[in-house]
Order: sequence, then structure tokens, then C-alpha cells
Amino acid sequence: MNNTMRKKEVYLSLGSNKGDCFKMISQAIQMIASIENVTFIKNSYLYQTSPLSPYPQDDYLNAACLIKTTLFPLSLLNKLQTIERALGQETPYKEQKPRLIDIDILFYEGVELNEKNLTLPHPMWHKRLFVLIPLLDLTETIYLPNQFPFSLRTYLKNFPNKKHQRIVLYTKRRLYA
Repeated sequence: MNNTMRKKEVYLSLGSNKGDCFKMISQAIQMIASIENVTFIKNSYLYQTSPLSPYPQDDYLNAACLIKTTLFPLSLLNKLQTIERALGQETPYKEQKPRLIDIDILFYEGVELNEKNLTLPHPMWHKRLFVLIPLLDLTETIYLPNQFPFSLRTYLKNFPNKKHQRIVLYTKRRLYA
């Protein structure tokens, strides 16, 4: 019997709107790529986005990345939170407040999960342009557990919250090669 788990595709979302945001996201991507049992595949371009918060704050820089891993979802979450803390992010998060770095697991191949600290797929992914646009840089189709393939491009054509969210390409430079 084979005891090795096949590497699963995982999509992550990264955001920062406090301090040197470009540096924060760059460092986070480098650190993600160095996690044991993680293979970094690619990252999206960077986007400048308006905050979805009632509190006054600076714009965010956002990106997405695709990794493959044999880590289980909660183990991966623990590693990502360790990166956030290493970069200076305070935990627990203060909802809708500025962040040095935020790394979310959006999708973990074939997994639906509803735990106290982690829900997969991410419950808000489909409501946020700052997630959808970078994700589209990585793939046109998301394979949701127990559902048909989901076309991001088709969904974005009819996205309901376009007028309430601003997103601008910040750089076409890839942060990790």
C-alpha cells in the first residue's frame, strides 16, 4: 500500500494594506514557497483594491497563488498563520481593520470543510473582486467539490458588486519565479 499522499492543488489569496505592502506580499510568497511539503506553482499579478470596510483605511495590494501540497488543510493553515505572525501580523485579526499581511486558503482540491478556524471553500471568495481577478490570472475554471466546473470569466461578466469595488492592476511583474 502506498502511504504517500498525492499533492493537492490549493489556491491562496494574499492581501496587505499596512506598511510596505509590496514587500509584505513578496516576502509572504517567498516564505510560502519554502514550506516543507509545498510546491509553489505560480502567482497572479498584483492588484490595488479598495477596502471593503466601514473604517477609513488605505487601499490593499492583493494577489493569489497556486501551490501543491501534501499537507492537510489545517496543517497548511497553521503554517500560513506562522508566516503571518513572522511578518508582524497580530492575531487574532480585528475584523475589517488594516493588515500587514493576510493569507487565506480559498480552495483546497477536493475538500469541503467547516471547522472553527477554517471553512473550505472560503465562504466569501465569490463576493470579492480582489479575490476573483487575481484568481483569474491563475485559472479560468475552479473545480468546486461535488459540483460542476465553475467558470470565473463567465461569473465575472455578471458579477453583482462591480460598482462597489475598485480594482486596478498594480504591476504585471511576477513576484516569484
